[in-house]
Amino acid sequence: MRRLIIIGIILFLGASAVFLQKEKDAQTEQRTIRIGDRELLVEIADTLRFQIRGLSGRPSLGEREGMLFVYENPQVLSFWMKDMRFAIDIIWIDGNGIIVRIAANVSPDTFPQTFSSMVPVQYVLEVPAGWAERHGVVAGDRLVW
Repeated sequence: MRRLIIIGIILFLGASAVFLQKEKDAQTEQRTIRIGDRELLVEIADTLRFQIRGLSGRPSLGEREGMLFVYENPQVLSFWMKDMRFAIDIIWIDGNGIIVRIAANVSPDTFPQTFSSMVPVQYVLEVPAGWAERHGVVAGDRLVW
């Protein structure tokens, strides 16, 4: 009987750990960032799982919302519009927080075309299409978070 209780407890703890990990995976960290005097609430995509999924399947983003992809080391990064439902601006940012490239108004219709940073970057910011132009954001501006 004692052995069955111990096995039951082990199974319960294992199932609880799996459930808690799934709950953690279901939510991304959110953070407020700034580019100049413009603020955005962004979801942080800093795991491979979230980076692969990105904004795919979502219906839209609010004007002051985005997703910030964070990579451990600078690298040339390419993005595509697989399973996207709306157009976005893709903003590549180096390890110092400096914007190095902006691909504006990238449409879901461009899939399977890819869009690349051309140079090593450590961050990529996705925002609603036209956001960079509406807010005067250009290459050379700095991201602060």
